[in-house]
Amino acid sequence: MKGAIDSKGAYLHYRTLLENDNLGQWDLWKDGKALRPTVTIRTIARYEPPRRRKRKMPDGSYQVEKLNKYVIEFVGKRKKWICGPVCQATIANIYGNNIRNWFGKTITLFVDEDVEMTVPGQGRRKVGGIRVVNTAPTEAPTDDPLDEPVDAARSEMLAEAFDEDADPDRGP
Repeated sequence: MKGAIDSKGAYLHYRTLLENDNLGQWDLWKDGKALRPTVTIRTIARYEPPRRRKRKMPDGSYQVEKLNKYVIEFVGKRKKWICGPVCQATIANIYGNNIRNWFGKTITLFVDEDVEMTVPGQGRRKVGGIRVVNTAPTEAPTDDPLDEPVDAARSEMLAEAFDEDADPDRGP
């Protein structure tokens, strides 16, 4: 993962300084190394975003974003994972198309830096993301909580950087 290196020489993703209930690629790094955790699927539910986005179509009309993701909870992990269609297809390739067969099964996650996302006004950009290894894991599920606590000192520095009262002249 490319990006800032902290004073200890470890990669520091900006999202590690923010509280988040969903698992992200930044949670799969420890001591500067990418993890490949094996996790057990506990529950699966349809993902309902807090706000559905509209996409402008070539004819000028707008189309509401499709709901094509699942929220997957893992045994022993606090953070939930928002699983998109590519990873859904990978899990189906391993355990079959019947989603009921996925409960209690293990999968191995990894960071894929080539994941792209369409950014309004900027086209497609590589943003990275979490993918599923395309084979059933043979190792036991990880004990790592995949939920490092937010570093309070670094988080405070971030809050101060955005504090308008501390520096009223810094704005745009």
